[in-house]
Amino acid sequence: MKNVHYIAIALGGVTVVAQSPAMADTRVGADLGLDGGYSTNPFSGQGGGTGSGTLTGSFRPFVDLITPSSSTRITGDVSRTEYARLYDGHTDFGGMLVTQARPSAQTTLSGNAGFTSRVVNALNPIYSVILPGPENPDLPIIIDPATGGTFAQRTKMLNGGLQLHQRVSARDAITLQVNGALLRYGRQNVAGTYPQSDYDMFGGGIGYQRSISANTAIGMSVNASRTKYKTGGFGTSTTVSPALTLQTKLSPTVTLSADAGVTFSDMDLAGGGSRKTTSLSGSVNVCKQRGERSTFCLSGARTVSPSGFAGMSRQTSLGASYSYALDPRSQLTVSGSYARQSSMRGISNTGTYDYGQATVGYSRQITRRLSAVASVGYADSFNTSIARKANFYGNVGLRYRIGDIR
Repeated sequence: MKNVHYIAIALGGVTVVAQSPAMADTRVGADLGLDGGYSTNPFSGQGGGTGSGTLTGSFRPFVDLITPSSSTRITGDVSRTEYARLYDGHTDFGGMLVTQARPSAQTTLSGNAGFTSRVVNALNPIYSVILPGPENPDLPIIIDPATGGTFAQRTKMLNGGLQLHQRVSARDAITLQVNGALLRYGRQNVAGTYPQSDYDMFGGGIGYQRSISANTAIGMSVNASRTKYKTGGFGTSTTVSPALTLQTKLSPTVTLSADAGVTFSDMDLAGGGSRKTTSLSGSVNVCKQRGERSTFCLSGARTVSPSGFAGMSRQTSLGASYSYALDPRSQLTVSGSYARQSSMRGISNTGTYDYGQATVGYSRQITRRLSAVASVGYADSFNTSIARKANFYGNVGLRYRIGDIR
Protein backbone atom coordinates (compact mmCIF):
# COMPACT_ATOMS: atom_id res chain seq x y z
CA MET A 1 0.00 0.00 0.00
CA LYS A 2 3.04 2.30 -0.06
CA ASN A 3 1.90 3.60 -3.46
CA VAL A 4 -1.04 5.19 -1.65
CA HIS A 5 1.37 7.74 -0.19
CA TYR A 6 2.52 8.81 -3.66
CA ILE A 7 -1.08 9.31 -4.79
CA ALA A 8 -1.85 11.33 -1.68
CA ILE A 9 1.27 13.52 -2.01
CA ALA A 10 0.55 14.24 -5.68
CA LEU A 11 -3.09 15.08 -5.07
CA GLY A 12 -2.08 17.23 -2.13
CA GLY A 13 0.11 19.26 -4.46
CA VAL A 14 -2.78 19.80 -6.85
CA THR A 15 -4.99 20.83 -3.94
CA VAL A 16 -2.45 23.45 -2.86
CA VAL A 17 -2.41 24.81 -6.40
CA ALA A 18 -6.21 24.80 -6.44
CA GLN A 19 -6.30 26.97 -3.30
CA SER A 20 -3.91 29.62 -4.59
CA PRO A 21 -4.17 32.57 -4.65
CA ALA A 22 -6.04 33.46 -1.49
CA MET A 23 -9.24 31.51 -1.01
CA ALA A 24 -12.18 33.50 -2.28
CA ASP A 25 -15.04 31.41 -0.92
CA THR A 26 -15.49 28.48 1.43
CA ARG A 27 -18.73 26.54 1.70
CA VAL A 28 -19.33 23.92 4.37
CA GLY A 29 -22.40 21.78 4.91
CA ALA A 30 -23.83 18.29 5.13
CA ASP A 31 -26.86 16.30 4.01
CA LEU A 32 -28.67 14.14 6.54
CA GLY A 33 -30.72 11.31 5.06
CA LEU A 34 -33.24 8.72 6.23
CA ASP A 35 -34.62 6.08 3.84
CA GLY A 36 -37.00 3.20 4.33
CA GLY A 37 -38.09 0.58 1.83
CA TYR A 38 -38.25 -3.05 0.79
CA SER A 39 -35.87 -5.22 -1.23
CA THR A 40 -36.86 -8.65 -2.60
CA ASN A 41 -33.30 -10.04 -2.69
CA PRO A 42 -30.77 -7.54 -1.33
CA PHE A 43 -27.84 -9.98 -1.22
CA SER A 44 -28.65 -11.90 -4.42
CA GLY A 45 -29.46 -15.11 -2.58
CA GLN A 46 -30.98 -18.37 -3.80
CA GLY A 47 -34.37 -19.88 -3.05
CA GLY A 48 -37.42 -18.14 -1.63
CA GLY A 49 -38.05 -15.87 1.32
CA THR A 50 -35.09 -13.55 0.68
CA GLY A 51 -36.98 -10.24 0.93
CA SER A 52 -36.60 -7.75 3.77
CA GLY A 53 -37.54 -4.25 4.80
CA THR A 54 -34.63 -1.81 4.98
CA LEU A 55 -33.87 1.35 6.96
CA THR A 56 -30.84 3.50 6.14
CA GLY A 57 -29.52 6.62 7.83
CA SER A 58 -26.79 8.65 6.15
CA PHE A 59 -24.50 11.63 6.81
CA ARG A 60 -22.77 13.28 3.84
CA PRO A 61 -20.61 16.31 4.71
CA PHE A 62 -18.95 18.51 2.09
CA VAL A 63 -16.45 21.38 1.88
CA ASP A 64 -16.13 23.56 -1.23
CA LEU A 65 -13.01 25.71 -1.68
CA ILE A 66 -13.46 28.20 -4.52
CA THR A 67 -11.13 30.85 -5.94
CA PRO A 68 -11.33 32.80 -9.22
CA SER A 69 -9.06 30.22 -10.89
CA SER A 70 -9.80 26.97 -9.06
CA SER A 71 -12.34 24.83 -7.26
CA THR A 72 -11.97 21.96 -4.82
CA ARG A 73 -14.71 19.79 -3.31
CA ILE A 74 -14.15 17.37 -0.43
CA THR A 75 -17.03 15.05 0.42
CA GLY A 76 -17.66 12.28 2.91
CA ASP A 77 -20.31 9.59 3.17
CA VAL A 78 -21.26 7.51 6.22
CA SER A 79 -24.38 5.32 6.18
CA ARG A 80 -25.89 2.63 8.37
CA THR A 81 -28.36 0.09 6.99
CA GLU A 82 -30.56 -2.18 9.10
CA TYR A 83 -32.70 -5.04 7.82
CA ALA A 84 -36.03 -6.11 9.25
CA ARG A 85 -35.17 -9.81 8.92
CA LEU A 86 -32.52 -12.33 7.82
CA TYR A 87 -29.53 -10.00 7.43
CA ASP A 88 -27.13 -8.23 9.76
CA GLY A 89 -26.87 -4.46 9.57
CA HIS A 90 -23.72 -2.82 8.22
CA THR A 91 -21.98 0.56 8.14
CA ASP A 92 -20.48 1.90 4.91
CA PHE A 93 -18.20 4.91 4.63
CA GLY A 94 -16.00 6.77 2.20
CA GLY A 95 -14.74 10.11 0.97
CA MET A 96 -13.75 11.90 -2.22
CA LEU A 97 -11.65 14.87 -3.26
CA VAL A 98 -12.08 16.53 -6.67
CA THR A 99 -10.03 19.56 -7.61
CA GLN A 100 -9.36 21.67 -10.70
CA ALA A 101 -7.11 24.68 -11.24
CA ARG A 102 -6.16 26.95 -14.15
CA PRO A 103 -2.67 28.36 -13.46
CA SER A 104 -2.87 30.08 -16.88
CA ALA A 105 -5.23 30.43 -19.80
CA GLN A 106 -3.43 27.56 -21.55
CA THR A 107 -3.07 25.13 -18.64
CA THR A 108 -5.61 23.14 -16.66
CA LEU A 109 -4.70 20.85 -13.76
CA SER A 110 -7.20 18.42 -12.26
CA GLY A 111 -7.08 15.64 -9.72
CA ASN A 112 -9.32 13.29 -7.82
CA ALA A 113 -8.98 10.75 -5.04
CA GLY A 114 -11.52 8.59 -3.31
CA PHE A 115 -11.86 5.82 -0.74
CA THR A 116 -14.82 3.56 -0.02
CA SER A 117 -15.43 0.73 2.41
CA ARG A 118 -18.78 -0.96 1.96
CA VAL A 119 -20.62 -4.25 2.12
CA VAL A 120 -21.54 -5.18 -1.43
CA ASN A 121 -25.18 -5.97 -2.14
CA ALA A 122 -27.69 -5.60 -4.96
CA LEU A 123 -28.42 -2.04 -3.78
CA ASN A 124 -24.73 -1.17 -3.50
CA PRO A 125 -22.66 -3.07 -6.13
CA ILE A 126 -19.09 -2.53 -7.34
CA TYR A 127 -18.62 0.03 -10.09
CA SER A 128 -16.23 -0.59 -12.94
CA VAL A 129 -12.81 0.95 -12.27
CA ILE A 130 -12.44 1.79 -15.98
CA LEU A 131 -15.86 3.05 -17.07
CA PRO A 132 -17.70 6.11 -15.73
CA GLY A 133 -18.85 5.90 -12.14
CA PRO A 134 -21.23 7.79 -9.88
CA GLU A 135 -18.97 10.86 -9.74
CA ASN A 136 -20.23 11.76 -13.24
CA PRO A 137 -23.99 12.29 -12.80
CA ASP A 138 -24.76 12.63 -16.51
CA LEU A 139 -23.40 9.26 -17.66
CA PRO A 140 -25.04 5.95 -16.73
CA ILE A 141 -23.44 3.91 -13.96
CA ILE A 142 -21.67 0.76 -15.16
CA ILE A 143 -21.25 -2.21 -12.80
CA ASP A 144 -18.40 -4.72 -12.76
CA PRO A 145 -20.41 -7.81 -13.87
CA ALA A 146 -17.98 -10.38 -12.47
CA THR A 147 -18.71 -9.22 -8.91
CA GLY A 148 -22.12 -10.91 -9.02
CA GLY A 149 -20.70 -13.52 -6.64
CA THR A 150 -19.27 -11.05 -4.13
CA PHE A 151 -22.47 -10.02 -2.37
CA ALA A 152 -22.27 -9.75 1.44
CA GLN A 153 -18.52 -9.07 1.40
CA ARG A 154 -16.91 -5.87 2.57
CA THR A 155 -14.96 -4.32 -0.27
CA LYS A 156 -12.49 -1.45 0.04
CA MET A 157 -11.29 0.68 -2.85
CA LEU A 158 -8.79 3.52 -3.02
CA ASN A 159 -8.53 5.29 -6.37
CA GLY A 160 -7.12 8.52 -7.71
CA GLY A 161 -5.83 10.34 -10.74
CA LEU A 162 -4.04 13.44 -12.01
CA GLN A 163 -4.44 15.17 -15.36
CA LEU A 164 -2.62 18.00 -17.10
CA HIS A 165 -4.27 19.62 -20.14
CA GLN A 166 -1.92 21.98 -21.99
CA ARG A 167 -2.97 24.06 -24.99
CA VAL A 168 0.14 24.49 -27.14
CA SER A 169 -1.46 26.58 -29.89
CA ALA A 170 -4.81 27.99 -30.88
CA ARG A 171 -5.80 24.59 -32.31
CA ASP A 172 -3.56 22.04 -30.61
CA ALA A 173 -3.60 20.58 -27.09
CA ILE A 174 -1.77 17.82 -25.22
CA THR A 175 -3.13 15.87 -22.25
CA LEU A 176 -1.08 13.86 -19.75
CA GLN A 177 -2.71 11.71 -17.10
CA VAL A 178 -1.96 9.09 -14.44
CA ASN A 179 -4.41 7.03 -12.45
CA GLY A 180 -4.58 4.13 -10.05
CA ALA A 181 -6.95 1.89 -8.10
CA LEU A 182 -6.36 -0.47 -5.17
CA LEU A 183 -9.14 -2.99 -4.50
CA ARG A 184 -9.38 -5.20 -1.42
CA TYR A 185 -12.08 -7.80 -0.83
CA GLY A 186 -13.31 -9.10 2.52
CA ARG A 187 -12.21 -12.50 3.67
CA GLN A 188 -15.46 -13.91 5.04
CA ASN A 189 -16.87 -17.04 3.45
CA VAL A 190 -19.74 -16.38 1.02
CA ALA A 191 -21.72 -19.29 -0.46
CA GLY A 192 -18.79 -21.62 0.21
CA THR A 193 -16.27 -19.56 -1.75
CA TYR A 194 -13.60 -16.97 -1.01
CA PRO A 195 -12.71 -13.92 -3.07
CA GLN A 196 -10.34 -14.68 -5.90
CA SER A 197 -7.88 -11.84 -5.64
CA ASP A 198 -7.20 -8.32 -4.44
CA TYR A 199 -5.36 -6.19 -6.97
CA ASP A 200 -3.46 -2.94 -7.56
CA MET A 201 -3.89 -1.14 -10.88
CA PHE A 202 -1.79 1.82 -12.01
CA GLY A 203 -1.69 3.48 -15.39
CA GLY A 204 -1.18 6.60 -17.42
CA GLY A 205 -1.43 8.03 -20.87
CA ILE A 206 -0.82 10.84 -23.31
CA GLY A 207 -3.20 12.35 -25.81
CA TYR A 208 -3.03 14.87 -28.62
CA GLN A 209 -6.02 16.81 -29.93
CA ARG A 210 -6.43 19.23 -32.83
CA SER A 211 -9.44 21.46 -33.45
CA ILE A 212 -10.50 21.25 -37.09
CA SER A 213 -13.52 23.53 -36.71
CA ALA A 214 -15.31 25.55 -34.05
CA ASN A 215 -17.25 22.45 -32.95
CA THR A 216 -15.00 19.49 -33.73
CA ALA A 217 -11.65 18.16 -32.54
CA ILE A 218 -9.84 14.97 -33.55
CA GLY A 219 -6.78 13.35 -32.06
CA MET A 220 -4.98 10.27 -30.86
CA SER A 221 -4.04 8.78 -27.51
CA VAL A 222 -2.00 5.99 -25.95
CA ASN A 223 -2.86 4.62 -22.52
CA ALA A 224 -1.07 1.91 -20.57
CA SER A 225 -1.84 0.12 -17.31
CA ARG A 226 -0.34 -2.54 -15.10
CA THR A 227 -2.44 -4.70 -12.79
CA LYS A 228 -0.84 -6.78 -10.07
CA TYR A 229 -3.02 -9.47 -8.51
CA LYS A 230 -2.26 -10.56 -4.97
CA THR A 231 -3.62 -14.14 -5.12
CA GLY A 232 -5.79 -16.38 -7.30
CA GLY A 233 -3.09 -17.26 -9.83
CA PHE A 234 -3.73 -14.17 -11.98
CA GLY A 235 -0.19 -12.79 -11.62
CA THR A 236 0.57 -9.45 -13.32
CA SER A 237 -1.04 -8.08 -16.47
CA THR A 238 -0.01 -5.18 -18.70
CA THR A 239 -2.15 -3.40 -21.29
CA VAL A 240 -1.34 -0.79 -23.94
CA SER A 241 -4.21 0.91 -25.79
CA PRO A 242 -3.61 3.26 -28.75
CA ALA A 243 -6.75 4.95 -30.10
CA LEU A 244 -8.13 7.67 -32.35
CA THR A 245 -10.38 10.21 -30.64
CA LEU A 246 -13.23 12.52 -31.66
CA GLN A 247 -15.09 15.27 -29.85
CA THR A 248 -17.80 17.22 -31.62
CA LYS A 249 -20.92 19.28 -31.09
CA LEU A 250 -23.60 17.92 -33.40
CA SER A 251 -26.02 20.74 -32.60
CA PRO A 252 -26.39 23.47 -29.97
CA THR A 253 -27.76 20.82 -27.56
CA VAL A 254 -26.04 17.56 -28.60
CA THR A 255 -22.41 16.59 -27.89
CA LEU A 256 -20.54 13.46 -28.98
CA SER A 257 -17.26 12.02 -27.75
CA ALA A 258 -15.79 8.78 -29.05
CA ASP A 259 -12.58 6.81 -29.34
CA ALA A 260 -11.67 3.65 -31.22
CA GLY A 261 -8.54 1.53 -31.16
CA VAL A 262 -7.05 -1.73 -29.95
CA THR A 263 -5.74 -3.04 -26.63
CA PHE A 264 -2.60 -5.17 -26.45
CA SER A 265 -2.56 -7.36 -23.32
CA ASP A 266 0.24 -9.40 -21.78
CA MET A 267 -0.95 -11.66 -18.93
CA ASP A 268 0.92 -14.00 -16.62
CA LEU A 269 -0.45 -17.55 -16.59
CA ALA A 270 -0.98 -19.58 -13.42
CA GLY A 271 1.18 -22.45 -14.73
CA GLY A 272 4.01 -20.16 -15.81
CA GLY A 273 4.69 -18.21 -18.95
CA SER A 274 2.47 -15.49 -20.38
CA ARG A 275 -0.32 -14.96 -22.87
CA LYS A 276 -0.52 -12.08 -25.33
CA THR A 277 -3.85 -10.99 -26.85
CA THR A 278 -5.15 -8.18 -29.05
CA SER A 279 -8.69 -6.81 -28.56
CA LEU A 280 -10.75 -4.13 -30.24
CA SER A 281 -11.58 -1.33 -27.80
CA GLY A 282 -13.40 1.97 -27.82
CA SER A 283 -16.22 4.03 -26.36
CA VAL A 284 -18.91 6.50 -27.37
CA ASN A 285 -20.92 8.97 -25.28
CA VAL A 286 -23.75 11.09 -26.68
CA CYS A 287 -25.53 13.66 -24.51
CA LYS A 288 -28.41 16.00 -25.28
CA GLN A 289 -29.03 18.86 -22.87
CA ARG A 290 -31.80 21.43 -22.96
CA GLY A 291 -30.74 24.20 -20.63
CA GLU A 292 -31.01 23.15 -17.01
CA ARG A 293 -34.29 21.28 -17.49
CA SER A 294 -33.31 17.96 -19.07
CA THR A 295 -30.28 15.83 -19.93
CA PHE A 296 -30.25 12.56 -21.86
CA CYS A 297 -27.10 10.48 -22.35
CA LEU A 298 -26.28 7.24 -24.14
CA SER A 299 -23.05 5.39 -23.47
CA GLY A 300 -21.35 2.35 -24.95
CA ALA A 301 -17.89 0.90 -24.47
CA ARG A 302 -15.66 -2.09 -25.05
CA THR A 303 -12.61 -2.25 -22.82
CA VAL A 304 -10.09 -4.56 -21.24
CA SER A 305 -10.43 -4.12 -17.50
CA PRO A 306 -9.22 -5.81 -14.30
CA SER A 307 -11.51 -7.87 -12.08
CA GLY A 308 -10.62 -9.69 -8.89
CA PHE A 309 -13.05 -12.47 -9.76
CA ALA A 310 -12.33 -12.94 -13.46
CA GLY A 311 -8.80 -11.69 -13.98
CA MET A 312 -8.23 -9.43 -16.96
CA SER A 313 -11.49 -9.35 -18.92
CA ARG A 314 -13.10 -7.94 -22.01
CA GLN A 315 -16.05 -5.81 -20.92
CA THR A 316 -18.83 -4.62 -23.23
CA SER A 317 -21.38 -2.20 -21.79
CA LEU A 318 -24.39 -0.15 -22.79
CA GLY A 319 -26.16 2.46 -20.70
CA ALA A 320 -28.62 5.31 -20.77
CA SER A 321 -29.61 8.04 -18.31
CA TYR A 322 -32.24 10.76 -18.33
CA SER A 323 -33.04 13.57 -15.94
CA TYR A 324 -35.95 16.00 -16.25
CA ALA A 325 -36.96 18.95 -14.08
CA LEU A 326 -40.75 18.68 -13.77
CA ASP A 327 -40.80 22.12 -12.16
CA PRO A 328 -38.32 24.28 -10.19
CA ARG A 329 -38.74 21.99 -7.14
CA SER A 330 -39.20 18.51 -8.64
CA GLN A 331 -36.92 16.25 -10.69
CA LEU A 332 -37.31 12.85 -12.31
CA THR A 333 -34.33 10.59 -13.11
CA VAL A 334 -34.20 7.35 -15.07
CA SER A 335 -31.11 5.22 -15.69
CA GLY A 336 -30.21 1.74 -16.83
CA SER A 337 -27.17 -0.24 -17.91
CA TYR A 338 -26.17 -3.68 -19.06
CA ALA A 339 -22.63 -5.01 -19.06
CA ARG A 340 -21.04 -8.29 -20.15
CA GLN A 341 -17.63 -9.34 -18.95
CA SER A 342 -15.74 -12.24 -20.54
CA SER A 343 -12.69 -13.52 -18.73
CA MET A 344 -9.63 -13.61 -20.95
CA ARG A 345 -8.54 -16.63 -18.90
CA GLY A 346 -11.82 -18.54 -19.18
CA ILE A 347 -12.31 -19.13 -15.46
CA SER A 348 -15.46 -20.71 -13.97
CA ASN A 349 -17.88 -22.73 -16.09
CA THR A 350 -18.41 -20.14 -18.81
CA GLY A 351 -15.96 -17.34 -18.12
CA THR A 352 -18.75 -14.86 -18.94
CA TYR A 353 -20.73 -12.65 -16.54
CA ASP A 354 -23.64 -10.29 -17.23
CA TYR A 355 -25.22 -7.65 -15.00
CA GLY A 356 -28.22 -5.43 -15.69
CA GLN A 357 -29.86 -2.70 -13.64
CA ALA A 358 -32.50 0.00 -13.97
CA THR A 359 -33.65 2.75 -11.59
CA VAL A 360 -36.37 5.40 -11.59
CA GLY A 361 -36.05 8.18 -9.01
CA TYR A 362 -38.04 11.24 -7.99
CA SER A 363 -37.07 14.14 -5.73
CA ARG A 364 -39.13 17.05 -4.43
CA GLN A 365 -37.83 20.09 -2.57
CA ILE A 366 -40.21 20.83 0.30
CA THR A 367 -38.37 23.77 1.88
CA ARG A 368 -35.00 25.37 1.25
CA ARG A 369 -33.36 22.69 3.41
CA LEU A 370 -35.76 19.74 3.35
CA SER A 371 -36.53 17.46 0.39
CA ALA A 372 -38.27 14.13 -0.20
CA VAL A 373 -37.01 11.32 -2.43
CA ALA A 374 -38.43 8.08 -3.80
CA SER A 375 -37.07 5.39 -6.11
CA VAL A 376 -37.82 1.96 -7.54
CA GLY A 377 -35.36 -0.31 -9.26
CA TYR A 378 -34.24 -3.67 -10.54
CA ALA A 379 -30.91 -5.49 -10.64
CA ASP A 380 -29.91 -8.97 -11.78
CA SER A 381 -26.76 -10.92 -12.57
CA PHE A 382 -26.55 -13.65 -15.21
CA ASN A 383 -24.20 -16.43 -16.32
CA THR A 384 -22.80 -16.86 -12.83
CA SER A 385 -21.87 -20.27 -11.41
CA ILE A 386 -24.69 -19.87 -8.83
CA ALA A 387 -28.28 -19.29 -10.00
CA ARG A 388 -29.57 -16.13 -8.28
CA LYS A 389 -32.89 -14.34 -8.25
CA ALA A 390 -33.32 -10.78 -9.43
CA ASN A 391 -33.70 -7.98 -6.91
CA PHE A 392 -36.59 -5.53 -7.05
CA TYR A 393 -36.65 -2.67 -4.59
CA GLY A 394 -38.44 0.52 -3.66
CA ASN A 395 -37.81 3.17 -1.03
CA VAL A 396 -38.83 6.62 0.14
CA GLY A 397 -36.82 9.05 2.21
CA LEU A 398 -36.04 12.53 3.44
CA ARG A 399 -32.97 14.74 3.01
CA TYR A 400 -32.09 17.70 5.22
CA ARG A 401 -29.27 20.15 4.43
CA ILE A 402 -27.31 21.75 7.25
CA GLY A 403 -24.80 24.52 6.68
CA ASP A 404 -24.42 26.15 3.26
CA ILE A 405 -27.44 25.82 0.96
CA ARG A 406 -26.18 27.67 -2.12
